[in-house]
Amino acid sequence: MLRPLKSIQRIPKLQAVFNGFITSLVNVFPILVIYSLFMLIFSVIGVELFHGKFYFCSDESKMTKEECQGESLYLHLDHAELLPREWSRHDFHFDNVFSAFLSLFTFSTGAGWPDGMWASIETTEKDRGPSPGSRYDFSIYYIVYTIVFPFFFVNVFIAFVILTFQGKSPGRRCDLIQI
Repeated sequence: MLRPLKSIQRIPKLQAVFNGFITSLVNVFPILVIYSLFMLIFSVIGVELFHGKFYFCSDESKMTKEECQGESLYLHLDHAELLPREWSRHDFHFDNVFSAFLSLFTFSTGAGWPDGMWASIETTEKDRGPSPGSRYDFSIYYIVYTIVFPFFFVNVFIAFVILTFQGKSPGRRCDLIQI
């Protein structure tokens, strides 16, 4: 496992790349701390806005857990089907800070954020089912989040790494060996 580290010592250009990688990690650490603090702030705001509001019934006509009991008749083109109703929660939710943090981190990767935004727009009250288009003002939360995280923080992160590998190490006076 340590053999690649021995080869780093023997090849000067690979050593320069490795040193640049370590230096960039040191320079990026404060950005990661600030990123985590902003994620925590947005997670707490998300919990305040959406706590307990991401539940839904498999039968869209039922709005509460008490109503979502029994079975429902589903009509298809060629047959009818009797299925049990289920009260469930969306995969991405804001019921606690940890799940909000994970949801927001997933949204920052670009995966599933439109579904999360539309689920938020359809929220009504705590422990009630969704109502289409009931809260368009909640989309502002996602728009601000998208501007702050995927655009701003990722660009700052990439800029720090690029500056480090160019030898213009931000926050440090020592320059890297030029490759």
